[in-house]
Amino acid sequence: VTTMSKEYEILNTSTMPVIALRGLTVFPNVLIHFEVARTASVRALEAAMTAGSPVFLVGQKDIGVEEPGLDDMYQVGTISSIRQILRMPGDNVRVMVEGRARGRMIQLLRAQPHLEAEVLEIAVPEVPARGSARTEALMRATYELFQGYAELSSKLSPDLMVHVLASQDPGHIADYIAQNIPMRNSDKQMILEELRPDRRLEKLYRLLEREVEILSLDQEIQERAREQMNEH
Repeated sequence: VTTMSKEYEILNTSTMPVIALRGLTVFPNVLIHFEVARTASVRALEAAMTAGSPVFLVGQKDIGVEEPGLDDMYQVGTISSIRQILRMPGDNVRVMVEGRARGRMIQLLRAQPHLEAEVLEIAVPEVPARGSARTEALMRATYELFQGYAELSSKLSPDLMVHVLASQDPGHIADYIAQNIPMRNSDKQMILEELRPDRRLEKLYRLLEREVEILSLDQEIQERAREQMNEH
């Protein structure tokens, strides 16, 4: 194991299939399903399943690029295990994956018949059983803010709130919330790239504040529109 800094360690380097994600970010320790349409991405899934290897899921900077190269993708993504593959009508495939760990793409080894890269696995240190008073205060503030978000959002699952409240890991709380609420993908990528748990939760808190403000304004606009309709 080569220590890179006091904040995180690089465990090892592996070669694995890569899927460039368009409009989606996958976080560690989260189960998620999505559809895969591009032939190269389907082949990457099949290669990972055949070899029993993980797959590296990494965001694409410009979703309009059909055949992304190294410069078209972010460096930091998520090493993930494939849990289920379901063939859909047509050529699409629906896949369920579980994020395992953050990873950094070092070099792209090939683009055909699917993307394959050398990936460094990044391990974030375990969170102490009892965090600092500052961390505890930040987590409590996040819980409260997230409850306010849940009250404004009609689409939020009650199970999501239960999961967040049950966790004492600031990094996982940030990951889990970022995975499960609508945010710009560039913002989600920022959360993914932050390796320090406390800093990650701080960034998530600021983003969540903005999302609460947006939802409040949206609700206000809808109420005004309804009032105007009633007046007419």
